Amino acid sequence: MKSVLLSTIVLIFCAAMGYSQEQNASVEKTIYGVQTGIIGVLGHAEIKLANALALRGELGLELGFSVGAGDDVFALIPSVILEPRYYYNLNRRLEKDKNISKNSGNFFALSTRYYPDSFVITNADNLEVQSTVAFIPKYGLKRTYWEHFTTEFGLGIGYYTVLKKEQRTTNDSNVAVDLHIRVGYTF
Repeated sequence: MKSVLLSTIVLIFCAAMGYSQEQNASVEKTIYGVQTGIIGVLGHAEIKLANALALRGELGLELGFSVGAGDDVFALIPSVILEPRYYYNLNRRLEKDKNISKNSGNFFALSTRYYPDSFVITNADNLEVQSTVAFIPKYGLKRTYWEHFTTEFGLGIGYYTVLKKEQRTTNDSNVAVDLHIRVGYTF
């Protein structure tokens, strides 16, 4: 009797989930693309977790620079980014006949960023990069035009830490800022 009751509950739950998914806007199952902005270039993938929730992963090179009394130093630093994104306004955009393809919408995210000290591309000799990880809650907008071209804006303030003790200093502020404006192509 328990198995029949449990099967009935599971069947009703699955039917209700199927019906609710047909009535609601949803992020796309999987998206791949490339984006560039003022401070870097990256490849990304977004995977659907729920109707309004996607997990985005990014691999890229970000620009770092220092302008001072000596030579100007420019560097491309590798980055690995993982962020769950909650697209909160997909239903409202759909009701207003606005585009939601390729996850076009407004989102909240918790960005986890890792900058390894494995290599750096730079114009300076003997430049060392600190291995860091940052956690940044942020707000963003993503829009798709002409089916494949995307624009994205994001802003957030969070926390970072240097992973190796020997690279830490006492005057680290530990404030991480994420401000990005990107254009890209989604496959």
